[in-house]
Amino acid sequence: MIEIRPVILCGGSGTRLWPLSRAGFPKQFLSLQGKTSLFQNAVQRMLNLASDEIHFQGHIVVTHEEHRFIALEQLREMQLKQASLLLKPVARNTAAALTLAALHASQSGRDTVLVVTPSDHHVGDVNAFVASLTEAVRCASTDAITIMGIRPTRAETGYGYVQAKQLLQGAKFFTSDPICGKADFACGRAVSCLGRLCLERRAIYPQGQRLVAGFESLSAGY
Repeated sequence: MIEIRPVILCGGSGTRLWPLSRAGFPKQFLSLQGKTSLFQNAVQRMLNLASDEIHFQGHIVVTHEEHRFIALEQLREMQLKQASLLLKPVARNTAAALTLAALHASQSGRDTVLVVTPSDHHVGDVNAFVASLTEAVRCASTDAITIMGIRPTRAETGYGYVQAKQLLQGAKFFTSDPICGKADFACGRAVSCLGRLCLERRAIYPQGQRLVAGFESLSAGY
């Protein structure tokens, strides 16, 4: 049995869908289709992972202090009781949020697989997404940091990219190297024009203690 801990990244400045979204009410809390918000849909997709193979622990939601009451109210609407809300006093992007979540998860003393996902994505085919996510969790349970992504169709400066390399035997996974983080336009254009097999980063599934150790090694010397 694989133990997982979903981590929902719930930041945002509320600028991309203005005036619908605002600094005090960013887009993940909007209901763009149906009655549930993008944030609630992200929470529900993680609940769909629970099975005989995958044992589910409570969500970790990382959000800004000013959004805590909105997040709590939307979790209450879902009647979700097993969730931890981690509050950031200031925005420090993904790495800081992941470190905070990994440190919190590691306090239990159980090295669960962290299933990290944004809270503002729309997923059309939920069944296909959950099936792919289940395979990614299996891969991550072997002590591998697993990235799930899509093949980009154009250069986009707002996303990071990785380059798929060697296909792992008997699996649907590749080894990879990072191409660039949130790329400048020149890097993004080169990625598209060269036709490399690239994946836009969408979600990562590391084991908690390994993630903390990785950030510690990267921060050495700073």
